[in-house]
Amino acid sequence: LVVYEQSANQGNSTAQCNLGVMYAEGQGVKQDYAKIEELEERSRVNPSDFSIKDDLATLKAAMKILGLSGEL
Repeated sequence: LVVYEQSANQGNSTAQCNLGVMYAEGQGVKQDYAKIEELEERSRVNPSDFSIKDDLATLKAAMKILGLSGEL
């Protein structure tokens, strides 16, 4: 988790996506929709990997459809 967070903070879009999945599924962390939103927003700043941004946006949209928005 620490390595993913450090990498995500340095703009690594793969780490941002992996963290998004972890927060969505509660893998080693508490489920946190707001954290996914934050990661998705930060991924927009990094123009190098559009597929990862799309993955995060899709994850966010799926959570909204499932009614998982807001605090989990």
